[in-house]
Amino acid sequence: MFAKRFSLVVAAALLVLSAWGAEEQAAKAPPKMTDEQVKKQLADRKISFEFTDTKLSAALQTFEKETGVSVTFEAAAKKSADTPITLKVTGMSAELALQWVLKLVDLSYKIEDGEVVIKKK
Repeated sequence: MFAKRFSLVVAAALLVLSAWGAEEQAAKAPPKMTDEQVKKQLADRKISFEFTDTKLSAALQTFEKETGVSVTFEAAAKKSADTPITLKVTGMSAELALQWVLKLVDLSYKIEDGEVVIKKK
């Protein structure tokens, strides 16, 4: 009898902790942007970076942190994620910087569902 009650108490505690952890994660996630907000952020935000033989995926993670804009890959473009790039940008609009980064690996992008989606040209 005690083992059964103990199991129920542990299961309930784990359920509460799991729900609390999910709420914590949701609170930390940035709010989703609209396509118009993404366009404005890319046009208005000035960024600087220097990548030397940096994987495209790592460069785009830096881009996400600098702009607050989520970046994803279409399946066909994902093959280029490990391609190293070298580029230095100072005080450039995020939009133009992204175009230069993607030009190095012959890719393009679109804005869809509040994200930058990397795609094949």
